Amino acid sequence: MEGRLLRRWALFRERDPKLRKLKIQKVQRSGRPLQCEVCSFNFADTYGSLGEDYIEVHHVTPLHISGTRETKLDDLACLCANCHRMCHRSHSGESWRTPEALRAMIRRSTPDTPHAASASAS
Repeated sequence: MEGRLLRRWALFRERDPKLRKLKIQKVQRSGRPLQCEVCSFNFADTYGSLGEDYIEVHHVTPLHISGTRETKLDDLACLCANCHRMCHRSHSGESWRTPEALRAMIRRSTPDTPHAASASAS
């Protein structure tokens, strides 16, 4: 059975909603394309105007590791939804990984594909 309404109480780490916007603006002002820093996926190239100015923004070091602190824009990475989920996915004893570690995993697992070549160019 699905669709029932449930009430949940949870603790979550506070995030500053302005940081995502500021990170995107910084990338755009630099003249670099707004694309995933792991696999180079570009939402606008794939989805046209729907994807313009869209990317997910990820803390390179999770807040549960860094603790309460002022986040700098260099502490954030622009990621596509797939790479963002893979950075957070628990697997083989790891509960998270950095974008750099994910790029290395892609290169090791798919060395002869165009996707691996774009991931290594990032």
